[in-house]
Amino acid sequence: MADREGGFSLLEVLFTIVLIGILVTLGAFAMKNYWLRRALDGSTKQATAQLRQLQQRAVAESHPLIYGAKFTQGSTTYELLRYDPAAATKCTKMTSVKLQDGVKVAAGTSFSGSPYVDPSLCPAVGPGDQFVFFFARGTATGGTLKLTHEQLEGTSQDTTTIKVTNLTGRVEGGY
Repeated sequence: MADREGGFSLLEVLFTIVLIGILVTLGAFAMKNYWLRRALDGSTKQATAQLRQLQQRAVAESHPLIYGAKFTQGSTTYELLRYDPAAATKCTKMTSVKLQDGVKVAAGTSFSGSPYVDPSLCPAVGPGDQFVFFFARGTATGGTLKLTHEQLEGTSQDTTTIKVTNLTGRVEGGY
C-alpha cells in the first residue's frame, strides 16, 4: 500500500478562502459604521461642550451680555455669538465651529424665541436658522439640536439630540 501525503484538497482551500472573504467583508462594513457613528458622537460631544461653555460664560460675565449659537439646517458648521443689548452692534460672531466630516445639523432642530434677543440683528441670518441664547440669570431659549451623519441617514443610529432646558439653561446631549 502506498503512503498518502497529508494535506488539503483544492476544494477545502477554496472554501476556506471564500469563508475568510465573507468574514472580512462583514467586518469592514461593521468598522465603517463604527467610524461614522464615532464621528457623529464626537460632534455631539463637541457641540454639547461648546453650549455648556456659552452657558457658563453668560453666567460668569453677568448682565447684559448674552451668549448663544446659530444653527442652520443642513450645515456642517455652527456659529458662536455674543449679544450685547447695550452695544451699537448688538450681535457679533465670535467664531465658527466645524462639525466632523459628514456630520450636519439635522431637520428637527428648533429653539424657542426670547423677548430679550432679536436674532435678526445677528450677522448673515437665513430663513432656516435656529438660535439658542444663554442669559446671566442661568436661563436659556430652550429647544433641541439634532445632528446627523449623511452616510448613516435612514439607519436606527442616524441622529443624536442635544436638549437645552429653558428654565435652567441645562445642556443635555448625546441621546
